[in-house]
Amino acid sequence: MLRKFVLICLIFGMLSPRAQAHGDLDIRINQTTEQILKDPQNAELYGQRAKLYYQHEEYSNSLYDLNFWRKYGGKSQDIDIYYARNYKAIGQLDLAAKAIDRILLKDKNHVILQRLKGQIHYEKKQYRDAAIAFEKVITHATKRIPENYLEAAYAYYEYDYDKATNSIKRGVNDIGNLFTFRQLLRDKALENGFFKDAIEEQSAIVDMSNRKETALFERAVIFQKAGLNKEAKKDLNAALVAISKLPESRMNSKSMVELRSMIRKALFEL
Repeated sequence: MLRKFVLICLIFGMLSPRAQAHGDLDIRINQTTEQILKDPQNAELYGQRAKLYYQHEEYSNSLYDLNFWRKYGGKSQDIDIYYARNYKAIGQLDLAAKAIDRILLKDKNHVILQRLKGQIHYEKKQYRDAAIAFEKVITHATKRIPENYLEAAYAYYEYDYDKATNSIKRGVNDIGNLFTFRQLLRDKALENGFFKDAIEEQSAIVDMSNRKETALFERAVIFQKAGLNKEAKKDLNAALVAISKLPESRMNSKSMVELRSMIRKALFEL
């Protein structure tokens, strides 16, 4: 009787109670568990539940099911992918890297795992290795997404400003002139005291913005930091004009009232 009870507890993967329901995931986990009770050596069912547990952030339960997925004959690459994801989530970065490398030995350009490997290198402050992995993601990804270029840039910024900047500019060329790209270029230029570059990037943001008031204020702040008070004053006044042209409901919104106050304070301090 005790043995049967222990077996049921193990199959349910509920040796510790879950804190609260997470909607649809809870339902799907329970449904899969019922199927496992009827077919307790079905590898694919353990695989399904391992993925659901991962989404539910129950990493120990997910790892437990991955063991049974493999034990009962599962051959999918997803086993090692989810080992890696779970280990990374619980901070076991070396174990995550080992799981990744098992697949990369056979498929060195696996985009999902190269990205995960890059993230692990970044967390371990191995920035050059992280950049190499993220570059492979950019090269071999079938779809161009901003995150790939941003992750590569963040790794480069830790040791090579120019390479980081070029990575973002490649993103601009491949995807388009996105705010996230320009904002990162601006912020990193400011961090490094490159005011001319920061002004150039903020000017691009002003041009891209449908509403100019906030972008103008932000450029004025950069002008002021660069000691260009005349240009700062011009942008601050232009921002006030832009606010005055807004519909009354927007012009009197809390965010615009606060922005006007900051602009007037900045003008007073010039």
